[in-house]
Amino acid sequence: MTVWLTSDTHFGDEGILAKAGRPFESVSRMDDALIQSWNAIVRPQDVVWHLGDFAHAPKGATKRYFRKLNGRKHLVVGNHDGDEARSCGWFSVHELTSLRICGVRLVLCHYPLLSWQGSKRNQDGDVHSIACHGHVHGTPADPRVPHLDPYRIDVGVDMRSMAPANVEELVADVRGAMTRVQE
Repeated sequence: MTVWLTSDTHFGDEGILAKAGRPFESVSRMDDALIQSWNAIVRPQDVVWHLGDFAHAPKGATKRYFRKLNGRKHLVVGNHDGDEARSCGWFSVHELTSLRICGVRLVLCHYPLLSWQGSKRNQDGDVHSIACHGHVHGTPADPRVPHLDPYRIDVGVDMRSMAPANVEELVADVRGAMTRVQE
């Protein structure tokens, strides 16, 4: 079983194409591409934590998107997740939560945090706690949030090639970055 993080899919959201500069000619092509990239890597037994803004779609469409996606899905609520999104059948729904993977606490929130549980322990050069978020629709070329803190990670699809991110790889990337900083 693999654990994945993602955010800001905005299924069915016509406006996100221009707002986030997504490279699709229509919302239906975006939705198809997001579903395809998700299901290409996420297996049915995998766990996916969606950090908010799942869909901004016409009534009834949100649950159809949800049913097309592989994995045991959890939601950390974003600013566009209303009653329909919250009632899709998630394994759990949270405003903010944390989990421990690879010996690291992952604090999961839709919004970027300046400080979070365990963040002060990171000062010794080891990786104790990582804050994972979405919301800002950053891209590798324009992160939109000054990432001066290497322990804060944007897992939104715009930052991650329109696909969920593997948690073990994210933790390894942060550990690798900290090793390079110390050298």
